Amino acid sequence: VGSEMCIRDSILTMDHLVSIDKELTVGVTGDMDALVVKDIYSSLKHCYPSATKDADTTAPNIRHFIGRRTIAMVYSDGSGELKSACEQLSIVHELSQPGIPKTNAIAERQNSDVLAMTRTSLVAAGLPACFWPYAAPCVCFNDNMREGEYGSAWTLTHKKEFKGKLFAFGCGVWFKPSPTKYTPTKWDGRAMFGIFAGYKINPGYNWSGEYYVWDLDQFLEVCLSSDVSGKVVKNIKPHSTKAVTLGSRGVLFLSLIHISEPTRLRRI
Repeated sequence: VGSEMCIRDSILTMDHLVSIDKELTVGVTGDMDALVVKDIYSSLKHCYPSATKDADTTAPNIRHFIGRRTIAMVYSDGSGELKSACEQLSIVHELSQPGIPKTNAIAERQNSDVLAMTRTSLVAAGLPACFWPYAAPCVCFNDNMREGEYGSAWTLTHKKEFKGKLFAFGCGVWFKPSPTKYTPTKWDGRAMFGIFAGYKINPGYNWSGEYYVWDLDQFLEVCLSSDVSGKVVKNIKPHSTKAVTLGSRGVLFLSLIHISEPTRLRRI
């Protein structure tokens, strides 16, 4: 089958990750479940955190992933929510068959990969597991840029290279804050130091040109104990910004950054 037909008639595999399996904790956003979607042709993948895994929540996430791309079929397990979501979107749904690698192993492997990447990124960032709703989408986005034999998953999907910058989840960055969240005085610098939280993604898995970054001051009163629950940690909503860069010291993570006092005096 030619690559053009593969793109036109993409086949997706997907599965839910649920907190009752103890793979996920309650996130700082209040999300307890997640939908992991993968395009078999391009290997483009994404993780969508959600408060529930019902069909009404799942269908918009599937639509966000595919955008205007035509989907020939979705493989999944016997989840009634996934079947109902596909029916809402008029997408052909077929059950993956346990023990048959072609239909089952891909979904199982993608879940394991996303979990492993997310755990690793949280440890490296020095953030507790309850920050997974930000970490999982970020690591999926970064992994989609990894070059394979035929190019990256991003390039195979969009037929063009990614034009932005890539940053590790949780690393320290300098950014220009949104004027709606912070208005500097005439004496303040225009850049702030913060923690990288991810990428803003539009429908069709297109990058909006914006990044998500937390102001470092937002962590001053946050418990960063490894076992803290998302029910305890308040949801820290990141800034949305187009201007992000690493500092002169390169990649730094939260565990190496001193945040015992406000950082507003250290703007540039």
